[in-house]
Amino acid sequence: AVTLAAGAMATGLQALAGPRSLFVAAQWSLGQLPQIGYRGVLWLLGPTGVTVVAVLRLIGPLRALARGPAVAASQGVPVRWVQGLALTVGALGVGAVVAWCGPIPFVGLIVPHLVRGWLGPGAAGLLTGSTVFGAAFVVAADGVGRALGWSTLPVGVVTAGLGAPALIAVLLRRRRASPLG
Repeated sequence: AVTLAAGAMATGLQALAGPRSLFVAAQWSLGQLPQIGYRGVLWLLGPTGVTVVAVLRLIGPLRALARGPAVAASQGVPVRWVQGLALTVGALGVGAVVAWCGPIPFVGLIVPHLVRGWLGPGAAGLLTGSTVFGAAFVVAADGVGRALGWSTLPVGVVTAGLGAPALIAVLLRRRRASPLG
């Protein structure tokens, strides 16, 4: 419902926009790195800095939550508060980056699954590994597009092309591992 409502608002705004604004919106919606320069980095420092500091402070409670809400509560973790704060600061960081460079699909969906398989479920390793590997994945996807001579191809198109088969593979592997198979 939220996706449909947001899509309707976006379509309505596009209907009211001029040709230049439509072109800029279309480019943004594909996700791209060329917009990121020093101006973008400076703009993103505030929201991403708050996100990083908050997440680092939440590593202990998140580790406890990884064992389940009942275990975390028995260890004195205010479960609902930690979940709400983690969701809020995560949305702040992701929202800021997406507002600047557009949606770059599958990075946040696929990368943590891959990292969890390599490093295990520990919160600190998963957060650090996902951050480093996610950034490397985006840069590599941009490099793939440029190496193929598609210097104007937005990185979001490349990540979607790489991420969709990876997601299908993860889902098929989980289905085979499921006792209901």
